[in-house]
Amino acid sequence: MHHQNIADAVVVRVPDATWGQRIGAVIVPRPAAHPDPRELQAHGRASRTPDRITVLPEQPRTPVGEIVRRDLTARLVHDREAHSTGMKTPADSS
Repeated sequence: MHHQNIADAVVVRVPDATWGQRIGAVIVPRPAAHPDPRELQAHGRASRTPDRITVLPEQPRTPVGEIVRRDLTARLVHDREAHSTGMKTPADSS
């Protein structure tokens, strides 16, 4: 996903009871940018747009700089569960 307000993006598989898996994305905005996940979903083509987009200040990384995808998957699952119960998450304030 290319967008002028995104500095970094990672796409991960998220477990789903109905489909087995869905596509989720975690993005890091450029400095002073405040991308709206709904706008980003509209920006992408329907076949290539993640089902869920979460905005974080930075991606979780190992000491050698690799992205920790399991942490991102866990974050997306947590956010999905929080939304299904009506809880607010940090991504909601973005």
